[in-house]
Amino acid sequence: MRIQVVTEPGKVKKRLLELLADCETYSWVSAWVTSNEVITEALSQHHKMARLVIGTDRYITSP
Repeated sequence: MRIQVVTEPGKVKKRLLELLADCETYSWVSAWVTSNEVITEALSQHHKMARLVIGTDRYITSP
């Protein structure tokens, strides 16, 4: 896998969407999640999901 440093928000979103489209499986860990295009796409491709871990602290993570 080619490693690419991406720090600009728009480019991060674009790259995550590309990776979700290209991968066979994925595992995802996040401290919190809010509704956005990337998580919507990740959940729509749940058949590729090996693991999804979301940290929660009551009010932090969107329902």
